[in-house]
Amino acid sequence: MTVAQACHKHNVKLVYASSSCANPCNITSMYGITKHFDELFAKIYCPSATGVRLHNVYGPDPREGTLLWHLLNDERVTLVNNGANRRHFTYIDDAVEGLIYAYGTNSQVVNVANPESDTVRDFADLVQGFNGVELSYNPQKRDYDKLEQAIDEDIYSVPLSYVGIAEGISRVFAPSRADWLADRPIVLLRKSRQKPRNAFKRPKIGFSVKFF
Repeated sequence: MTVAQACHKHNVKLVYASSSCANPCNITSMYGITKHFDELFAKIYCPSATGVRLHNVYGPDPREGTLLWHLLNDERVTLVNNGANRRHFTYIDDAVEGLIYAYGTNSQVVNVANPESDTVRDFADLVQGFNGVELSYNPQKRDYDKLEQAIDEDIYSVPLSYVGIAEGISRVFAPSRADWLADRPIVLLRKSRQKPRNAFKRPKIGFSVKFF
């Protein structure tokens, strides 16, 4: 909140990480409630800010406790609901491009989400194909769990050439990520024929990506 107010006071463009869980129809936890609150606060107290709803981001060196972290570090992983839950798994490089894109838009909230919906089991099976992690399946659903997290179609989605999970998991297991990047040009911003609903406008003062 302090960051949002300071950015508004000094006319600094604020780009912050929101979440798919901020979508009201996806909220099932305090995490989603706080992310939704962040968006509401920014709209009122820092209206030039742009929140980026990131959807199930994954990539090399995942945060401890995430699905991919367990698949990479545990000998055996149990998938609840038989792994049938569906998510828009979004590769880290696309998340970064989306955050950079948000710097140049005056939309208050945008989606950065792989449009393809994949099951948790499909995601885990791809990892298993690389490291042989043992998978087991629990038919029980978690309390308040969502079978599928929805993309809010009323919010503009950043138009990127999103990486599918098969390619994304192969990048996670690349022998050397540095070597992988050296062989591929990085395009931070791709032009698209799709035009945002709000005109592209550069802020007057520097770029800041903050979490609050």
